[in-house]
Amino acid sequence: MKKITFLSFILVSFLISSCDTLDSLTQFYYDEETSFTIPGQAPTLFLGDISTPAMQSSGSQEFENNNSNVNLVESCKLTELTLTLTAPQEANFDFLNEISIYIEADGLSKKLIATETNVPAGVNTFSLETQDVELVEYIKAGSYTLTTDVTTDKILSQDHTVNVYSKFFIDAKILGQ
Repeated sequence: MKKITFLSFILVSFLISSCDTLDSLTQFYYDEETSFTIPGQAPTLFLGDISTPAMQSSGSQEFENNNSNVNLVESCKLTELTLTLTAPQEANFDFLNEISIYIEADGLSKKLIATETNVPAGVNTFSLETQDVELVEYIKAGSYTLTTDVTTDKILSQDHTVNVYSKFFIDAKILGQ
């Protein structure tokens, strides 16, 4: 009887472990990059919206590499969003007071995905606090736009170009299931 109980325990443990292993096969990360420009303003400070160009969801190759496709995605969450000031070369983010980044797609509402209300001084790159929101419908839409609300606390004499690096966690169904 003890052998049967022990074997049953081993079998159940194996089955549970196998399910977790299968799930992990279709959980992966993929990266996106885009940029936007904060226009130089004189003589007033800038407060307003800036949109990135529409981004095609470029995860299709990443989905194929992970035995999945965009239609099988069950969950998509932003895990990292980093801004890097690329122009002018000697500039830093000292002009930036606050920033909020939203995602938009046709037929879907604007959704806050990241924010920073206390931008570090003297840096040309920093990460924002990401929001724990589901983004699967935006990725499935095929293209989306990032809208940026910024508040500057210094006058910009020239345009500032910012690179946006985004890292998404994807959980997809296994092909054929």
